[in-house]
Amino acid sequence: MANKGHFIDRNANIPTAGLSTSGLDGAEGVKVCLSISNPEELAESLVRRNYGQINKKSQKFPAGSVQPSSSIRDLLTSELQKSRFMSFKEKFYEEMYFKKTTLGGVKKTYSKPEDVTNISQTFGSPSSQSQNECLYDVILPAKSAEQVNKEYEAFHDKYIISHNHYFPSEQVNRRYAQPFDRKSPCGDIHTHGDFGLKVKRCLEEGENHLKVIGKAQVDFMDRNEAPLGMRNKKLSVGTLLRCPT
Repeated sequence: MANKGHFIDRNANIPTAGLSTSGLDGAEGVKVCLSISNPEELAESLVRRNYGQINKKSQKFPAGSVQPSSSIRDLLTSELQKSRFMSFKEKFYEEMYFKKTTLGGVKKTYSKPEDVTNISQTFGSPSSQSQNECLYDVILPAKSAEQVNKEYEAFHDKYIISHNHYFPSEQVNRRYAQPFDRKSPCGDIHTHGDFGLKVKRCLEEGENHLKVIGKAQVDFMDRNEAPLGMRNKKLSVGTLLRCPT
């Protein structure tokens, strides 16, 4: 408004926000700016307005109940309403296009006698029909300590042969036969331990052994070894005379 007349309006036909450039002083300026020129928008606004009026009227009355066209009996007995030809046709198509495998049956192998059943046998042994027998006695029968140790030894030997497995604290038994003996290494039988005496004799230096030590090694030992427990070297008279005072 303040710049009216000072500038040239290049888009005179485009209305500004709320005002018309052709009729600023007239009463129809705002009406021209707000007029709907698109017929689709006008039709949409009319439909929305009419739909809102109809929706308000329908909310005043409760919705009526809808009666179903078919009863529950008709829905559950739909197969009975089909003709014989239609039922045969559906069954024929189902067998042709949706084949199902037949259920498997148990094949008798006749691998055990007829008198052997789950009731007559318990862990491979015939079970007695007496009421005094307990299931605990069948699973863990009473055995003496000697019998348990004997059965365990036989089982453990077989387990070692089949699995090649020993206990952590168990000594390996390689089952050597004659003429080999576990207690005679190198062919000599030893009744008592050696305690490393032979090894000590082998490591001792003999009379003919010559010890060769270089000066560099002696100097290195003097620099690195502690003098504790070592005898002091005696100084000669010539050494004392050569020492500066």
